[in-house]
Amino acid sequence: MADKAVNPGSYNRRVSFQKRTEIVRPGGDNQIVWYRDDAFDVWASVVPMTGREYIFAGAMASPDIIRVRTWYRTDVSAQDYRLVYNGKVFNIETVIDVGAAHREMELVCTEESGAAAASERPAM
Repeated sequence: MADKAVNPGSYNRRVSFQKRTEIVRPGGDNQIVWYRDDAFDVWASVVPMTGREYIFAGAMASPDIIRVRTWYRTDVSAQDYRLVYNGKVFNIETVIDVGAAHREMELVCTEESGAAAASERPAM
């Protein structure tokens, strides 16, 4: 069976990936932070999920859920990255290697309401 061709013209939205960093605060507590210098931008297609997809995702009345498709990367995982699109922060729920071809990846992301933007890394 022939592979479906990738249409790079559909990658017409700019999204930012931010890497999760865990730091130990002076009191010994762990804190998750997102630094601007750990971010990278890519072109992607961004599609809001339809009503039927919301129900299957178990998200009847939840924040925005989007599907993002972009070029495949080995370093992106749901545990280590989040996505910023259109000024909103999204948690990556799943990362799918489309067709197991290592050409495109599809992400299902849910909006994280009230999430803080990435900050500057403190000077050492």
